[in-house]
Amino acid sequence: MGHFRKAVNDLGKVLEDEAASSWSDTIQTVSVGRKEPVNLRGNASLSLWHHMKWISQTFGHLPGASVMIR
Repeated sequence: MGHFRKAVNDLGKVLEDEAASSWSDTIQTVSVGRKEPVNLRGNASLSLWHHMKWISQTFGHLPGASVMIR
């Protein structure tokens, strides 16, 4: 988990730079009181970092924890 925690921290440092990753259109759209649906935009790198951070915080203190990310 120590290596994973380091990877999470390293990715977080990279993402502090606004030019490191960008937001892009996603497949999903929602209706928000308009005639035309609005596209939900996503930042894949930021989403991955948030997920990795959650895994680290949730399972990082468990000895012998095994987590598979698919």
